[in-house]
Parts: sequence; structure tokens; C-alpha cells
Amino acid sequence: MPLIFLLSTTIAIFFAVHVVRTGREMYWLFILLVFPFLGSVVYALAIYLPSLRNSSHAHKVKENLIRAVDPGRDVREARERLMDVPSVQNRLKLAQTLLAAGDHAEAEEHFTAMLTGLNADDPDILLGLAEAQLGNGKPAAALDSLTRLRAAHPDYQSAEGHLTYARALDELDRGPEAEREYRALADYYPGVEPLCRLALLLGRLGRQAEAQELFKDVQQRLSRAPGHVRARQKEWLDLARQNLARGGAS
Repeated sequence: MPLIFLLSTTIAIFFAVHVVRTGREMYWLFILLVFPFLGSVVYALAIYLPSLRNSSHAHKVKENLIRAVDPGRDVREARERLMDVPSVQNRLKLAQTLLAAGDHAEAEEHFTAMLTGLNADDPDILLGLAEAQLGNGKPAAALDSLTRLRAAHPDYQSAEGHLTYARALDELDRGPEAEREYRALADYYPGVEPLCRLALLLGRLGRQAEAQELFKDVQQRLSRAPGHVRARQKEWLDLARQNLARGGAS
């Protein structure tokens, strides 16, 4: 009995905090604290669960679970939409979905096929093509696509496009140019990927001390960041830690 009472009280306190944080009516506090077990059940059914279902966080969790169980779902649905309505918009969605799934070869085919007529210089298609070409081991072609994009749309801005440009230079062993672009990206890119890629580049160039300083910077930045930010940047945080542990960039 004491254990059940302690558990129900703990749950009631959790819901009471939720009441305060979400600005619910204060009578819920009275119900939860006077009738912890029954009050928690009523609050969960009437308030907490419906709000959780409608929250963006819950929706993201649900989508991530679906993708984990059925990783090909997004591509399959995009294919079906294109079959039902063979529009450029649906083909672009399929190409972008394939790109996100890591199928760079097929994504490149779709992006290339769309570059005709009115869409011959479409910036979204050209950017997607460059990303697919880079992922498909064609950094020179990626640079050509990005150059074409810039010529057709000189005011077009994209952090991902800029990163693709820097990575293509890097893969073509154009180190000084890649370093310059990574450093420019680090000033505004929403994440630490450019810093990590710059550190890896410096390590390959034999500038180990500079590389280690950058990895330390990455680790310090993410150690102070909120949990959801660290979760999104886990790949790069792990990379920084591994290189710091080895005492050198790879």
C-alpha cells in the first residue's frame, strides 16, 4: 500500500507540474493533490493524453517509430503519389525522399530527368541534383550543377547548398578552397558539421593541433546545448570525441 500511494503521489505531482507549465485551470491542482490516484486518471484522460497526441513532439516521435519499423515507407508512399499523379512536384518529392534515404543513384536520375523546359534551371532541382551527385561519388559534377545554379539564380541562398559546395571541393582535394568555405559556413550553418569536416580536412593536411582545437570546440558547444540539440548532432559529437580520444584527426 505505501508503494502504491507513493507512486500515485509521484504521478499526481508530475501532472501538477504539467498544469502549471501549460497554464491549465488551477482547480486541477486541487483535484490532483486531494485525490492523487483518481485525479491523475481523470487528468490523463481529459487533458494530458489528448494534448500529447496533438503535440508536434509526439507527432515526430510517432513518425520516427514508424520509420524505424518500416524504413521504406516514405519512399514507397512517394512512388505511389507519383504513379497516381505524374507531376513534377511529385517527382521532386520522390527524388528528395530517395536522397534522404541514401539512394543517391536513383535520386540523381529523377533530378536529371526534371531539368527540362521551364524547370531547366530550377534551383531546388539543381541543388538536389548536386547533393545526389556528391553522394554518388561525383564531386566534379556536383560542382558543375552548383555553378549552373549560381549562374541562373545569383541571389539564391542555401546553407545545405553551400555545404555541398565545400564538400565537393574537399573531395576534389582542393584543400585551401574547401577550408575557406567550411570556415564561412561555420559562421551561420545550423549545426557543427562544417566544423567537424574542417577539422578532418586540417588533420589530413597535417595540422593536427588546429584540428584538435576544433574538435574541442565542437565538444564544448554541444555539452552546453539542450538535449534535443545533442541528439540531432550525435553523429558529429561522437566524431569529435573519438578524434579527441585518439589525439588526432582522421
